[in-house]
Amino acid sequence: MKNYLVLFVTFFSLYSSISGQQVLVRTADTIKIQAALAIIQQFEPEIYQRIVVRTTIQLGEIENKPRVSFAIADEQFGVKRYWIMLNPTIMQGFSIHVIASILLHEAMHNGYNLSVYQKINTESFDEEVLYEHIHIYNYELKFLRKIHASAEDIQGRMQVMKKLSIPIL
Repeated sequence: MKNYLVLFVTFFSLYSSISGQQVLVRTADTIKIQAALAIIQQFEPEIYQRIVVRTTIQLGEIENKPRVSFAIADEQFGVKRYWIMLNPTIMQGFSIHVIASILLHEAMHNGYNLSVYQKINTESFDEEVLYEHIHIYNYELKFLRKIHASAEDIQGRMQVMKKLSIPIL
């Protein structure tokens, strides 16, 4: 019996590492996140395969930055991990298309961390972040159009860009 338990745990660990994508959300929000991930997988399979499956998604917030989602990379015991932290408020009142675009946006930030995308060669962190945001936000707009998001959803993301002084290319 003990050998079967060890075999099961080993198989489960192997399966979960092979299957890739982890979503650390065990609420009704999981359904929305999974639907958004399916859109990314369908319309942006390369981003999905190269970045999203290597990323752990969970809900989280920064105390002094309401409604902000973010991507981070950290290293523990020599193992790099990539995270997308979705602000819980995006699950309320945002369409699946916008949730997918936010996931894509944060995945692309992790793409820079994974060297999937080339960073600009500069000494200025602010210039680097601006370059990254110009690329990502404009890609996000193309993605929203590609998935036939509503004009309201597209306008909403354009308003975010305007508020952040990100040029629309």
